Amino acid sequence: MRRITWFWLAVLAFVGPLAWRATAWAGERVPRRAGGQVIVDFSKPQPEFPGKRGVFRDPNDPPDLQFISEDLVTEKVPEKKELGFLQLTYVVEGLGTYNGYWFQYEKGKGDWERFKDGALVLRLRMGPNCTPRFKFELKTADGEDGVVTVFPKYVSLGDPETRKALADKGYADVVIPLTQFRVKKTRLDPNSLQVVTESKAPNLKHVTELTLVFEQNQIPKDQRKGVLLINSIRLVERESDK
Repeated sequence: MRRITWFWLAVLAFVGPLAWRATAWAGERVPRRAGGQVIVDFSKPQPEFPGKRGVFRDPNDPPDLQFISEDLVTEKVPEKKELGFLQLTYVVEGLGTYNGYWFQYEKGKGDWERFKDGALVLRLRMGPNCTPRFKFELKTADGEDGVVTVFPKYVSLGDPETRKALADKGYADVVIPLTQFRVKKTRLDPNSLQVVTESKAPNLKHVTELTLVFEQNQIPKDQRKGVLLINSIRLVERESDK
């Protein structure tokens, strides 16, 4: 009888903490998987990115027709007293004009392979006259020194959930599952001699660049001079981890 008592005491000592932890999680959001990755965080005084970043524009266009500038700013938001942002002030008034902002990885630094089933999260805030629609491009190389493929995706800030988050928190998390980045490629089948169209996925082992693009022909007329603010860009291993 004594042996049995000590045996069960040992079992309870081992299982007890596990049982408590399972109970504690039962009524809460499941904790995030370890290993999410911050690409850039503009809340920090000196935002770090493993590569180069900056605005791009055609310098031959007059500034009143096409221009973009960047500034690091602090904004008051409802959830927190202050939050840091990269402020992009853009002008795309001229016919067919565009500009934007790019993040270019140092060679070998853009390995997203372990996030292939996850998502990219853009934490954004809309400034005055901000467009609810812009293009986001993911660029990857077929190998370390391979041909670069551009995977475009249009981002919308106009849906009810995003608008509510902007009103309640002062920013919104725009989640883009990485499986949504696809382009169609055509090739000639050597056997049938027919043109075949295939869906190509990005090579997440070799991400080279991220780009935000403001395009005159995609933005409503009254929002072609506006301000978009970026708090952070990060990766999560699954969409629900945002």
